[in-house]
Amino acid sequence: MRFKTDLGRFVRIYNYIAQLVELGDAELENFAAFAKIYSKRLAGISPEQIDLTGLVLANYQIRAEQKVDEEGEKYLLKPIKPNEAEPSDREKEFISQIIARMNELFGDISGDVGQRHFTSQIVDIAMRNNRVTEQVENNTKEQALQGDLPRVVRAATVDAMKSHNDLARVLLKDKQTMDAFFDLVYDIMKRGDAKDLIDRP
Repeated sequence: MRFKTDLGRFVRIYNYIAQLVELGDAELENFAAFAKIYSKRLAGISPEQIDLTGLVLANYQIRAEQKVDEEGEKYLLKPIKPNEAEPSDREKEFISQIIARMNELFGDISGDVGQRHFTSQIVDIAMRNNRVTEQVENNTKEQALQGDLPRVVRAATVDAMKSHNDLARVLLKDKQTMDAFFDLVYDIMKRGDAKDLIDRP
C-alpha cells in the first residue's frame, strides 16, 4: 500500500533531519509522532481487497448539469432608493417628542426645520467620534454624559455658529440649556435610526 510506504518514508526522513537541525515546530513534531504510530497500524492491503459490503451513501443525489444561457436577457442592477416608507406610530411619537424638546430649548428661533438641521448637524459630528459613539453604546446616560460627549457637542456647537449663529448662542450662553441639549443628543444617538428620522421632512 503506497500510502503506508510514503508515510513511513516521511517519518524516517523527519527523524533524520530532526537529529541534524533544530526545527522548532511543535505541530510538525506532533504530526511525525502521529504518523509513526498510524503507519504501523495500517494494513498493507490493496484497494481491491477492501470489503465495501453494507456500505451505504447517505444524502447522495445525482442531478443533471444546468447550463447557463449566456445569450439570455441581461439584468441591470437597480440603485438603492431612499427609505420612502411612512414613519410608524412609534417613530412619529419619537419625532414629536424630539421636536417638542427642541422647541422647548430654542423657542421660536429658526423654526422646526432650522432646529432639526442644527441638531442633526451636531449629532452627526458626535456620531463620527468613535470614543463618543462607544461610550453612548456601552454606558448609561449618566455615565456617557460624564465622558467625551459634552466636550465634543460643545465644540461642534461653537463651530456651528458660522451657519446657525442664533441657535448656537442659545446653548452657549446658558449651562442648563446646554446640559439639556447634551441629554437630547444622547437620546438621538442611543436610538440607531433617530438621526434619519429627524432628517425627514
